[in-house]
Amino acid sequence: MRTRYKLFDKFAKEKNELRNALAKQYLHSKGEKKIYVIDDCRNALLLVNHYLKDYKNVSISLFENELDAIPCILDQAPDLIILDINLKVIDGIKLSQMIESISSFKIPIVYMSQHNHVENKLRDTFGQVSFLPKPIHKNHFISTVTQATKNFRRIVA
Repeated sequence: MRTRYKLFDKFAKEKNELRNALAKQYLHSKGEKKIYVIDDCRNALLLVNHYLKDYKNVSISLFENELDAIPCILDQAPDLIILDINLKVIDGIKLSQMIESISSFKIPIVYMSQHNHVENKLRDTFGQVSFLPKPIHKNHFISTVTQATKNFRRIVA
C-alpha cells in the first residue's frame, strides 16, 4: 500500500516539474509580452518580478500605487495584469471593473489576495477567474500565469 503512495507522490512531482517546464517554454517561445503588476506591497512586487525576470520576451511594469497604473493601461494596454485585491485607494475588484469599462481590449487579470474567501466573491462578480493566494508559491504562480496567458491575443471588446 505504501508503495502505491510513493508512486503517486513521484508521479505528482514529475507532473508538476513537466508542467513548469512547459510553462517556462511557453513564455519563452512567444513574442514580447507586456505584464503589469499592481500591488501596494513592495515585497510582493519584488517576488513577482523575480519569478518573471528570467523569462525572455516579457516586459514587466511594477506599480505600487494603483492610480499610477491607470494612465499606463489606457496608454498601452498590457497583455496581462497581475492585480492585488487589497489596495490602498481603490480595491482590486473596483479597479478591474474600471479597467474593463475603459479598455478597448479584454485584458486577462490574475488576482492576488491574502484572503482566500475573496476568490468566491471574484467568481460571483466576474465568473471564471485566475487567483493566486498569498503567500505566492513559485510553482502555483507559474502555472496560474501560464494558464491566464494562453490566449495572449487581445480580443476587441
